[in-house]
Amino acid sequence: MNTMINELFLIHCSISASVRQSAQIKFKDLNLPEVVVGVLEERNSVPIRSVLSNTLKEFLCDLRTQQRALYDECAINKGDIHFLHADHFDKAMSMINDIRSKAKEYNHQLQETWSVEFAQWSETVNTLINTMFDEGSTEARLAHSAYMTLFPTKEEIQDAIQVYVVGPNPVSMSVVTDPSNPQARIQEAALFNTSEVLNAAKEGASEKALHITAQLLDDLDVSTGTKVGDRQTGGSVRRGSWQITAQNLELISKHCVGFEELTNLTKDLLTIGKRLQSTHVHERQDAYIEYMNLKDQIKEEAQTIIDNKKSTKGLEALQNSLSLSNTYGDLINAIASTEEIHQLEELERRINLEETIYVQRARQLKNLFAKRSELLAARNTDIDSLLTDNTPDNSIDF
Repeated sequence: MNTMINELFLIHCSISASVRQSAQIKFKDLNLPEVVVGVLEERNSVPIRSVLSNTLKEFLCDLRTQQRALYDECAINKGDIHFLHADHFDKAMSMINDIRSKAKEYNHQLQETWSVEFAQWSETVNTLINTMFDEGSTEARLAHSAYMTLFPTKEEIQDAIQVYVVGPNPVSMSVVTDPSNPQARIQEAALFNTSEVLNAAKEGASEKALHITAQLLDDLDVSTGTKVGDRQTGGSVRRGSWQITAQNLELISKHCVGFEELTNLTKDLLTIGKRLQSTHVHERQDAYIEYMNLKDQIKEEAQTIIDNKKSTKGLEALQNSLSLSNTYGDLINAIASTEEIHQLEELERRINLEETIYVQRARQLKNLFAKRSELLAARNTDIDSLLTDNTPDNSIDF
């Protein structure tokens, strides 16, 4: 019997160019001494590779960035195998349509700019040929002709960028009742192979969620209610850190058990974050109280996740982040109340220990540390000056 796995689908979006994108120029073609060529080849140096069309390269780069966004925002993956949940189908199809439309537009622009790009390639070839052969020689003309044939014709560039999509194809499993049936054996192989990759994809997504949560705790500790803005909640130009966190956790929770409550809390966080920016004082005040309570709820949920997950690097990062979150306020107070330089040095070691994982908290602590150091240094300088000024003058004045 066929059963759907949590409404999962396999999807793949391929972006490629049907024309040559670059030309490799061998060391021997550069008219270098044999000794130099030999040394370069012995050291496995990479020959010069020249881009034929900068415009094509730029367009492909932009489309692949959109392809990456499609996978990041709509699917979990293991390697090049991507699993799409039904709840993200509409968004995925919308993003794929955008990629296809943009590819069509780019192909049109490549035709429009072909003459300019061809002239630029010709200039590049001329510069190269002049370093290899005598200008105007037969060898130079033959080499120039050979390199120019590498550039795509105007007809070839017409549909140079190609977008192909496979799926979404349902991920289905079947119980094999008759091993002698060839179709049943195919289904059994599909069950084994797909389950292996799907489990690996889920493990990777779960690890990502743990790291995301660790970073969220880091962010919340340094984000006071009065300083919440577009950096957290997003604006018209780019998404905010809390917005990205909420979206990533929502995606992962569709595939991995245990992150549902945290996902809901991050959605609440995003809503409260926008209210913290209200122009109405009373709404900001109410939102601030809710924000402080919500931070505690997120910490409690992080602890629940830790208690129910097996030990991994992601879980360790979350444990450490939660641990520092519980002592972060103590560190701030310790820095503020320190009266001696040697006490600050002891605190600095604790700050440096946490810096690799908790970037924002460590940055804030280091700022406070630097200010306190300057204060103590200035205070000690004033004392030294005062002692110098009050030193008795035992010299005899004749």
